Amino acid sequence: MYTIKNVYLVSQVTLIIRQLLAKAVIVTLVLFSFSCFAVVSDVEKLKAAKNIELTGQKIAKAYFYIQQNTRVAAAERNIKEGIVALNSDLAVLSENFKDDEEKNMVMFLGFSNDELQETLNQPYSSSNGALILDFSESLLEGAELIAIKYRNKDDKNEAELVVIREMSFLLERIAKYYIAYKAGFDDLNNLTQLQNAVDSFDQGLAEINKHRGYPTRISNILDKINQYWTITKRFYVSLNTSSLPIIVFNSTARLEKALKEIELFHYKRAMIVKS
Repeated sequence: MYTIKNVYLVSQVTLIIRQLLAKAVIVTLVLFSFSCFAVVSDVEKLKAAKNIELTGQKIAKAYFYIQQNTRVAAAERNIKEGIVALNSDLAVLSENFKDDEEKNMVMFLGFSNDELQETLNQPYSSSNGALILDFSESLLEGAELIAIKYRNKDDKNEAELVVIREMSFLLERIAKYYIAYKAGFDDLNNLTQLQNAVDSFDQGLAEINKHRGYPTRISNILDKINQYWTITKRFYVSLNTSSLPIIVFNSTARLEKALKEIELFHYKRAMIVKS
């Protein structure tokens, strides 16, 4: 038989259950919100993969500049910032895999990153130098495979974004092989890779020169890149007859800074189209 006390207890228990259910719903909604925000867009994944391609080259370049005792402070900063960038971009790639191949490749990139950092902490030697070159190529190959999965060739802004990011990568690649040559890695393959990178940069520049509709500021930046590249590419390919490591280092940084402005323009456009 129900009493007033029993009815009161039942009502209190019911109230507590309702409060717990309400909190559970709120927690579920919050977790759902976080999971939605955690989804990384294809453009962001593509950008992270292209970043890794470039950063691997940049770290290797900086490693040999330090070995050559040239622009040491700037090179050390490049390595420090590069490691942070690699870790950040690998975290982006670790979200929402398309397939097992991508998942396995991201794991491989993580291992390569760990081994790269371990080697960077060791004293310089020719064998360690060779490892650094190998790691930069491993990061390149793995990131290329992932980038292909997220490219949308029908998106004009994205295609131009990829071309411009590739040009920045090529500048670091050229500088890497240039300074590695000065450090004694002067085999024919490295010379060929340098020349191929110069030729590919020429092709990329010709491609973005076809673009119509840049705002005045971006057009002016592109004009300066064309003028500067005509001069600086001669420095890159003259490593057999002259030694200009400081000019190469500074020219690479200057051209990359200019390309970054054009890249940002296309990245914003690509994100607007995707949204």
